Amino acid sequence: MLIDKFFSELSEEQLEIIYKFACIISPFLFIAVPVVIWGLYFRSRKRKKEIIRKSEENNTFVTARLVRANYIHYDDHRDFSHAGIYEYTANGKTKERRICFHGYPPDEVRLYPKNENSSKLISNAGHEDKTWFDVPMLGFATIILWIWVSIPLFILNGYLS
Repeated sequence: MLIDKFFSELSEEQLEIIYKFACIISPFLFIAVPVVIWGLYFRSRKRKKEIIRKSEENNTFVTARLVRANYIHYDDHRDFSHAGIYEYTANGKTKERRICFHGYPPDEVRLYPKNENSSKLISNAGHEDKTWFDVPMLGFATIILWIWVSIPLFILNGYLS
């Protein structure tokens, strides 16, 4: 195998350095990375709530009206069952936004600008286009990184003993 050939060409000192490095990095990836990811996730939720609060105070939100609702059938049993296509006017342009819901979408939703000069709008209703997908994917990426670092640990353990 390619890995066997690679490790067999390394000296004992090089193997020990790689092993020690992997022993340090593996717990870091397993503990620190998920903590950072979850921290960033909750920070973004807090920021979103703050944006909505400021927008409500300043009355800078846009009301979007439901144009059509679609029933969504997922084969893999996801939670959302309806998507609402909403139409709104911002800066003189009519635009559409898709928002997913657990039940039937409401007739109106409020959209809030991310900042004072922003044309990007966020919603506090439903789930916008698969944002629910982000956190599990980050967790999955963390597990893959941990496995990627742990495999050399197991391989090197055989070479060092």
